[in-house]
Amino acid sequence: MTVYAVHPLGDKTDISSALTYGEVEYINMGYIFADYVREERPPRGFTSAMQLAADKFDQGSDYLLIAGDHLQLILMAAILNETVGDFAVLRFDREAKGYLPVIISSDTK
Repeated sequence: MTVYAVHPLGDKTDISSALTYGEVEYINMGYIFADYVREERPPRGFTSAMQLAADKFDQGSDYLLIAGDHLQLILMAAILNETVGDFAVLRFDREAKGYLPVIISSDTK
């Protein structure tokens, strides 16, 4: 079981409750800053790393952690949708004071 995070998070972000779902693996090592974007496209190195992670993603036991750079999260979700179809994410729930799983499905019915 693996929890994929798009990049390491700062010391102020407590992801310890996500560790109950698996070991954290970081896809990239930082944010995609505005000066990294060329011709309105994210850097190829970032998207290549995301595709490699998606290729390893086990639809039955892995999760995408909803934390960090929004652009990378959207890109990773799109890549996962194309690569594996339905996938699970971990979203922070304030009432539960921790991360909870949610299935993301492209089936709108």
